[in-house]
Amino acid sequence: MRRTLVATLAALALGGAAPLAAQYFGQNKVQYRAFDFKVIQTEHFEVYFYEQEHAAALDAARMAERAYARLSRVLHHQFQSRKPIILYASSSDFQQTNVVGGEISEATGGVTEFLKHRMVLPFTGSYGELEHVLQHEMVHQFQYDVFSHGHAGAGVGTIISVNPPLWFMEGSPCRSAPSTPTRPCGCGTRRSRGTSPRSSSSPTIRGSSPTASATPCGRTSARSGATR
Repeated sequence: MRRTLVATLAALALGGAAPLAAQYFGQNKVQYRAFDFKVIQTEHFEVYFYEQEHAAALDAARMAERAYARLSRVLHHQFQSRKPIILYASSSDFQQTNVVGGEISEATGGVTEFLKHRMVLPFTGSYGELEHVLQHEMVHQFQYDVFSHGHAGAGVGTIISVNPPLWFMEGSPCRSAPSTPTRPCGCGTRRSRGTSPRSSSSPTIRGSSPTASATPCGRTSARSGATR
C-alpha cells in the first residue's frame, strides 16, 4: 500500500494539477442519487453532510473537536486551517463518492486523501464505529498536515522523498483510535450502538449553512488510494 501511495503521489507531481480537478467533487463515478450537501463549521473542521444525516453530523462535529483537542496535545501539532470531513448516511452512499478515485470496498470504513486532507466516511448507525474511524482518519490528517507544512496541496515532494513506512503511517492512527468490537486496533473506551456523544462539555458549533457544492463525497480510509 505504501508503494502505491508513493507511486500515485509521484504521478500527480509529474502530471500537474489536472487530475486534482477530477477528484474534487467530480463526476467520474456512477451515482444513483444526488447529494445536496450542507456544511457545519467548527473551530477546526468543516463537516459536510446532507439532510438525512443532520443529527449525526452535529454529533460528528462535536466528536471531531474533542478528538482534535486530545490529538493536537498528544502530537504537539495544530491545524492552520479547517479540515474537511465528508459524512455519508450509509455505506452504499459512501461507495458513490467522487472524492477519491477507484472502487470503494464494502469493508472500507473511511478514507483520508493526501492532497486536500479530506476525510470521507459513512455513518453506519454505531457511534463507537464512527468515533474509531473519525479518530483514525484524523491522525492521517495530522500526518498530511505535517508533511505539507499546513498547506493542503503541498508536500507531495516531501512525502515522496521521506517515503514513510507503512508501520508509521498506519500504526500511529491505529494506536490513537479507540477500540470497537469490529475494529480492535487502538486503545480507549467505546460507546454502545446508538448512544449519542453529546455532553455539556461539547465544543460549540457555529451553525450550519448550505454549501456551494452539491456533489457526493465518499468514505475510505486512505491517503491517495490506500485503504484500511
